Amino acid sequence: MHRPQRDVLDHNPDCVLVQFGLNDASCGYTPEEFGKDIEGIIRGIREQTSFEIVLVASVCLETEKANLFVEGYYGQLQKMAALHGLPLAQVHVYWRNKISGGVRFGDLVKADRVNPVSHAYRFMAEAIMELLL
Repeated sequence: MHRPQRDVLDHNPDCVLVQFGLNDASCGYTPEEFGKDIEGIIRGIREQTSFEIVLVASVCLETEKANLFVEGYYGQLQKMAALHGLPLAQVHVYWRNKISGGVRFGDLVKADRVNPVSHAYRFMAEAIMELLL
C-alpha cells in the first residue's frame, strides 16, 4: 500500500481510478493473484479514506488469442466490482465497439500494438465518463 499512499491518497482526491495494466498480465501474475492485489488496494483505500473508487479495465488487444488471455484479468475486475459494489469502466469493450464501428485498431496503438497513442486515450476517458454521468 506504499505506492497508492504516496502517489494517490496523500493528494486527497475525490475519486480514485484503479486500472488494470496489461503489463500485469505479462509479468507472470495469475488472474487470481491479480485479483487479490486489486482487492488489497480497494481495502486499503477504504480503510483509510472515504474516496470514491472506480475500477478501470485496459484496452482490447489485436488478436482474439491475446484478448482471451487477458479476459481472466478482466473477469477479476468484474468480480471485485461486484464484491465491493464498485463501478467498472470496461474500456476494452468500449474499444471493441469503436473498432466494430470502423475505427482501425492500428490507429489507436503505438508500434508495440498494445500501448495507446495519445489521442486514443479519449476512448478510455469516454468509457470512464459513461459511468460518471
